[in-house]
Parts: sequence; structure tokens; C-alpha cells
Amino acid sequence: MMLRNLMTLEENNREELNVRVTAYCLFMSQLASTVSDVELLVKKGIIVHALRTASDAAEMLASLCSGVVVVNPDEPKHNYLHQISKNLEETYVNRRRTQLRRNHCANPWVLIALVVAFLGFASGIFQSVYSALSYYNKSERC
Repeated sequence: MMLRNLMTLEENNREELNVRVTAYCLFMSQLASTVSDVELLVKKGIIVHALRTASDAAEMLASLCSGVVVVNPDEPKHNYLHQISKNLEETYVNRRRTQLRRNHCANPWVLIALVVAFLGFASGIFQSVYSALSYYNKSERC
């Protein structure tokens, strides 16, 4: 509740105050929006919550910035945690891409089969569309 009040204060006094609390809340709402995220952050000692369950904490953190207007959250001037957020996003994407390659594309035949399956699916769609168009064009001529 106190964080929401501070965000409202920052929102109403943008010229005099920095939006540091809002930036922090935005960062936390993106960082810990699931139960597993909250459990990991509690285990590492990064956050402490006094709620009954990690699910309640995740729900509270996920909805922390709902209804809050954040002006240009991607600009470092308005969001001092933007670079950290960007670095975390890049790390996550790279890790996911590596896992995808290792688990599903370790064998080149899997990738070839995927491409062939996609081409077969696309040609089936094109054939269906072409058949439907030729059918309707015939009925218009008669």
C-alpha cells in the first residue's frame, strides 16, 4: 500500500520528483510475477514477504503497477533500472535460445524435418486456397 501511495505522489509531482519508486515497482512487477519467481527471490534473500503464500506475493507484485501511467519506461531518464531490465531480458532470451537448440535441434535431421513439415503444411494451405478460388471463379462464369 505504501508503494502505491509513493507512486501516486510521484505521478502527481513529475516535475519535482524523479519516478524512482515507480521504476522500482515496474521492475519488480516484471521480475517477480509468478510463484516460482517469488520463491526463488525469497530463497536467495532478495525479497521478504509477510503474506501467507508465495502465490499471494506474486499476485501482489504482478498487479503492483496496474493503473499506473509510466511515461517512456524504455528511456534511462525515466527508468533508472532500464539497463538492468534489458540485460536480464537478453540473458533470458539467450538462455532460452541455447536450450531450444540443445534440446530440439541437436540433430540436423530434426531441423530438416521441421522445415519439410512446414513446407508441406504451407503447400496444403496454398492448394486449399487455390482450389476454393478456382471453384468460386467457375461458378461466377456460369
